[in-house]
Amino acid sequence: MKTVLPISTQVALMSIFILLAIGCNPNEIATKKATADKKAVGQWHLVGITSGWTGKTTSPAEKVELAINQQQQGIINENGKQVLTYQYTLEETNSGIVRYSIVQKTGNSTIFYPPAKGNFRVSTKQLIIGDTGVDGSDYIFERN
Repeated sequence: MKTVLPISTQVALMSIFILLAIGCNPNEIATKKATADKKAVGQWHLVGITSGWTGKTTSPAEKVELAINQQQQGIINENGKQVLTYQYTLEETNSGIVRYSIVQKTGNSTIFYPPAKGNFRVSTKQLIIGDTGVDGSDYIFERN
């Protein structure tokens, strides 16, 4: 004997399948990553650090500048002196969040401690790097 699902169940399952297929469109993911890469290029200054423990945002104690080039390289200057360079890549999770991974790092900063992996949120005026979701810090930059 053959079991057939009711039409309403079949329609619901098909709708879920279609939504999942649309949400995982590789072209859309590539577009989001390319857009984030392009928006990130430029000169940024650190305006705040948000603690994942307390949720409070504080101003940086030193002047911190970040330059990002088209090859996804970040250069950190503290008080006008280069202290850190890093190479990163962007990836998008299934939930649509763009995350970064640092693949190479040289030097140290006394203020900017980006985790090896974290969230990457960028607009034309603001860049947020970090991961307060796992009790880390978010570093809030504004475009120069």
